[in-house]
Formats: sequence, structure tokens, C-alpha cells
Amino acid sequence: MTKTFFAKLKDMALILMLFFPVISLAQQSISGTITDADTGEPLLGVTVLVQGTNKGTVSDFDGNYLIQNVDSGEYVLDISYTGYSKQSQAVSVGSSDLSQDLQLTFSASELDEIVVTGTGAPVAKKQLGNSIGSISAASLEQLPINSFSDILAGREPGIVAFPS
Repeated sequence: MTKTFFAKLKDMALILMLFFPVISLAQQSISGTITDADTGEPLLGVTVLVQGTNKGTVSDFDGNYLIQNVDSGEYVLDISYTGYSKQSQAVSVGSSDLSQDLQLTFSASELDEIVVTGTGAPVAKKQLGNSIGSISAASLEQLPINSFSDILAGREPGIVAFPS
């Protein structure tokens, strides 16, 4: 006796529903907290990439990161953050979610020097083709400045000055 189209469709749907949980369980996640090795403070904006895949993330305000939909297997996490030593961490993702806390070590050698240049002729900022920030002399005159690094520290986004 031949099955009708709807009976075959019902059987196919039943088979798919039986295998769907197995397929969805094969995907795990890697999560954890990234902190400074010296102070224990959480680090915001740390890049975490899974080598050999297109998966990665950035840590949040509390230093937490989460990479979802990772198949079971052996991976290497590449962790990088400006001013800290780059790190690679081998991880093994099994049948359950993996929690891997990480610590980064500050490294002054990872920071490059910046060059501050001035122009003798007036040029519109939008003609320069790169990111420009301005600190006016009037704003500096009103602030207590003890050293040259104090002039730059906290005046523009992304600038961190360390006295040497």
C-alpha cells in the first residue's frame, strides 16, 4: 500500500523533529571575564577571536565576553587589547558551554609613540583625511598642569598619557 503525500510529509517532519535537538546541542558557547593581571580590574573593549573561524567578540563594561555557536573541538583564542601583551589561549569545547576567565598583563612596549604635528598654514579639518582632535590654548590656561603628559591626558578620546 502506498502512502499518501501527507503521510510521507508527516513522517519526514517527525524525523526532522527527532534530529533537531541533536543538531542544536552541537553548538556551544565560550564565555568568561577578562581582567588586568596586576589589579584584577575588568577590562572593557578587549578583542577575543577564535583562530580559524569568523567568530569573535569584544568584552563589555564588566570585562565579560561571550562567543556563541561554537562547535565542539579544540580552538585557540587570540586576545588583544591596546597597551597589553597579546595572548593566545588553547581551549577545548566539549558537550557543554565553556567558561574561560583570562588575565592580561600591561606592557608599555605594546604602545607606540605618537607624533604631534602642527601646520603653519590654516587647513580645514575635513581636508586632512584623518581623525583630528583640537585642544585650545584657552582651555589649557584654566587647568592645573604639572607636566607635559598632563596636557594630553583625558583631553581627547583615545589618548592615554603616561609620565616617563
